[in-house]
Amino acid sequence: MYLTGDYLEKEGFDVSYVFAEKFRWPFTGGWSRFSQPIESGFRALDTQGGVADWDIVEVHESLALGCGLVRMLRRKRWKIVAFSYGIERLGFDAMLDYRKAHGVSVKLKSRVAGAVQCAVADFGLYFCDHVVCSNQKDVDYLAVSGYPRTMLTRHFSGGDEKMLEMGREGCSHGGGGILFLGTWIDRKGIWDVVPAVTRILREKPNTFFTAAGCQAEEHEVLEQFPNDVRGRVRVNRHLSNSELLAAAYRSHSIFLLSVSAESAAHTARLPSWIVSVSGPA
Repeated sequence: MYLTGDYLEKEGFDVSYVFAEKFRWPFTGGWSRFSQPIESGFRALDTQGGVADWDIVEVHESLALGCGLVRMLRRKRWKIVAFSYGIERLGFDAMLDYRKAHGVSVKLKSRVAGAVQCAVADFGLYFCDHVVCSNQKDVDYLAVSGYPRTMLTRHFSGGDEKMLEMGREGCSHGGGGILFLGTWIDRKGIWDVVPAVTRILREKPNTFFTAAGCQAEEHEVLEQFPNDVRGRVRVNRHLSNSELLAAAYRSHSIFLLSVSAESAAHTARLPSWIVSVSGPA
């Protein structure tokens, strides 16, 4: 959200942020995927503090429903902009396809919960006045689904200036380790990553593997690796700033990037210290 907020503040607009700690209902756990979208609208109301009504409310795609319902019921004049880092329904479908391809079953409970979560996200998008997507595939999907192109924008993620400065200072790419950056979930390619990394760890006894910024508990990652290599698997659940991210890059020799099959043809452009493993986007 800072992507938008920082720019608007520079232009003289009043900006307020709502983060997880401001939510009163549980933000983690099985029911949170349903409570969060509903509560989001009430949290937007709480932040007004008696000042004039908001002109625009920007919200993650998965939380748009609550803002839309509150706007309708309270007759607010908000314009709602949804920011999506990956359309929920496409992500869910990719997870199902990926698991099927690898012979991994999906429990009925997970299928039902995922379908309901997608429906909540889909319904929330109908309330939005504009949708910002992080890739062209999502833009095209929404356009085919009936959303006018005029209400769809593709966002191109930029690089942090601090990271660019650190890169200019030089980086040895040392440490003998393999670095994976990303959420530790199916559609990030973990069913391809684990066997590939396991093979390398067995062949190279001085090598270690790190899953950083994975948003998963250590045991969730370790239990997917064989016992004989778990001692060289490290888990860093959260990287809170650019300095820690840069340190992670510098302390590893190889960056492991999981890519979709349709992107595999482009990996030849990657630096030699980046290894790609074919998986879902």
